[in-house]
Amino acid sequence: MKDNLSYRIEKLTAKFPSPSNWKFWVVLALLIKAGIFTFKILEPGPQELHYPGTFASFAGDSPSYIDPIEHLLANGSYADDYRMPGYGWIYYLIRLLFSQAAALNVLVLLQLVLSAVSVYALALIAYCVFRHLSYFYLSFFIYLISTYASLFDFKLLTESFCTSSIIFSTYFLLTGSEKKSKLFFSGLFLTWAIFLKPVLAPVLIIFSSYLFLKNKIDKRYFAGWGKVFIFVIPFIILDGIWIIRNYKNYSKILPLTKTVYYPSLEESYMSSLFRFMNAFGGSIVYWEPGNDITFFYPASQAMKTETTLPATIYTSKFNLDSLRIIKNEIQEVENEQLPAEKREILNQKIKYQLDSYTASIKEEHPFLYHVSSRFRVAKKFFIHSGTYNLFNKASFELSSMEFLVKLFYSVLYLFVILFGFTGNLFMLIKEFKKTDYCLLVITGLYFALVFPFALKLDEYRYFVIAYPFFVLASTYAMVKGYGFIFKKNK
Repeated sequence: MKDNLSYRIEKLTAKFPSPSNWKFWVVLALLIKAGIFTFKILEPGPQELHYPGTFASFAGDSPSYIDPIEHLLANGSYADDYRMPGYGWIYYLIRLLFSQAAALNVLVLLQLVLSAVSVYALALIAYCVFRHLSYFYLSFFIYLISTYASLFDFKLLTESFCTSSIIFSTYFLLTGSEKKSKLFFSGLFLTWAIFLKPVLAPVLIIFSSYLFLKNKIDKRYFAGWGKVFIFVIPFIILDGIWIIRNYKNYSKILPLTKTVYYPSLEESYMSSLFRFMNAFGGSIVYWEPGNDITFFYPASQAMKTETTLPATIYTSKFNLDSLRIIKNEIQEVENEQLPAEKREILNQKIKYQLDSYTASIKEEHPFLYHVSSRFRVAKKFFIHSGTYNLFNKASFELSSMEFLVKLFYSVLYLFVILFGFTGNLFMLIKEFKKTDYCLLVITGLYFALVFPFALKLDEYRYFVIAYPFFVLASTYAMVKGYGFIFKKNK
């Protein structure tokens, strides 16, 4: 006989259509997502936020995805090739049929459609792993109403496609035992995600290990190796083509990207400045007022107060006065009236000074450099309102209704973060023998932790690809927590 908790949940979920009714769920997701999409493209804001003649939103990185394809169409070569063509190849195919403005509109509309379908796919993952309807409905509705991921559907950035593709890849992987072709599609979507964000390459190992271990548990060793091969073959083929192309151009084996930063940044003082900020966990998001890097590189001319840096970073090689000298030199090198020769000499001087300061932090404050700097970045990365791009205006400019909406989404974001980490922890403790659970935990935590802890990057949008996996973990924490409280009270 079922307990009261199961009975209550099943009574509630009986009012909803079955998970197998994909048309209902996909259409519902598309309608809600389209509403958010329409609100954002019609929202008043600076004209420079959009490409001319389009409703596609422009961002700082957008030209690095679009311009190489325009160069390919005009000149026959993919350049600058700092980015892998994961975003560009979709744009290229669309661009063959439409003008640039129309192609950009079609591109973000495609992002919207795939994003809507991925909501349903995420809910199916929850149902597949947790084996209860409550997880399907909770995951579907929490992820559907979340703007944290939806606000990238109209932006010319990789976040929307990458998040959708990783959800599809995970779904096909978990259901791969049904058809081997699903493993191929899982590998294909993951390959696309890697070509969008190369930092996801280690997920190939995570997913391959899952396949092998799942078959090892079932004592099907040879079947496990065969499934791994089917899964990785899309990456082997496509990345092989990319490696051959790079070898012809550079006589080097380059499986992913050439540099960590833009080539222009690698040559300028900015790469050394970024490494210096990373040394103590300072934020390198230079366009946000008050972030650490704005000490050197003000986010706007309106900033009147100098940003304060932690006193614990100073060494025998530099102090606050040393950094103020660097700050003045940066302002000088940014002066367009300065002759090119003098600018380059000063640029090299700044790079040398900053690199020596970075080395001194590593030598004199090893714990700060290797450990506490990463937690400082992580604090900035995770703990914030979660609504930094919800409205195109400051909080004090919001109406009462807009403020309540912003407050609701801030609470929802913090809920997903708190319950997501809690759910992941309890799944590791209570469900560590279940390979499906471990797959979700390891994948979600990798997406969430690789940027602040491995790369020391704190830009909020990098958490978007981890967000759906935290939704899954938070639903686990909710259902288990509710069951525990209900049974305790009973």
